[in-house]
Order: sequence, then structure tokens, then C-alpha cells
Amino acid sequence: MIVAVYEDYKKLPGSLTFKEMEEMHAGIAEEIGDDPDSLELYGELLKKAGDYLSIRNEWRMLSLHEKCENDGARTVCHDSVLICIKALSRCLRSRGKAVKWLDTLGDLEKDPGNRRRWGDFACYLAFINSVNGR
Repeated sequence: MIVAVYEDYKKLPGSLTFKEMEEMHAGIAEEIGDDPDSLELYGELLKKAGDYLSIRNEWRMLSLHEKCENDGARTVCHDSVLICIKALSRCLRSRGKAVKWLDTLGDLEKDPGNRRRWGDFACYLAFINSVNGR
């Protein structure tokens, strides 16, 4: 096990900078405003993001055997995060919002590798929510 640092993450293909994630999050917050439906969807996204963060946090410490045993559950959790992001973006678009932050995450159909970016952003959301919970 090695100590992971942000500099290591930034070298990975498709990584997002903290600035990009901060700007996306600010865009989401602005577009949601006080809309109750959007706030409900955002709350659900935060719950799923927290679940996914928990799985991802332990992932590097698991043995190969444990990863194989838990991969299906991890994928299901990740998929639920993607569904929440898509639902929130659809809701915001239906209210005339630009949803430009979704462009930064990347199109999943054009590049399935963007799944990692979406998961990274979910971990960022869970992180921000957690540090604000003190």
C-alpha cells in the first residue's frame, strides 16, 4: 500500500482538477437554487455519492479476490450515481437551465471512459458534503 496524493490522481487519464469540480458544483448549486424537485434529486445524488465514496475509499485496500467478490456491487452503486446525475440534469434542463457542467463530465455514450470522471465527481460531492457536515 502506498500513500495516495492528489498529484498522483492528476496524472491519471481523464482526471478532473479540483477547480473543474468546484466550478461544476457551483454551476449545479446556482441552477438548483431553491427549486424543491431539484433539491430532492440533489439530495438523492449526495446519498448515492456517499455510498460510492465509501466503496471507492476501501477499493485500493482490497485483495484481488475481494475486488472480484465486490465488483458487481461497486458497479451497481456507480450506476446509481450516474442515474442520479442524469436525473438531476434532465430536471434542470426541463426548467430551462444550461447544465454546462455536464459537458465537463463528458458524454458517456461517446466515451465510456467518462464513467470514471462521473465517479470522481461523485466522490468530490460526497467530500464537500462531508466537510461541511461538521
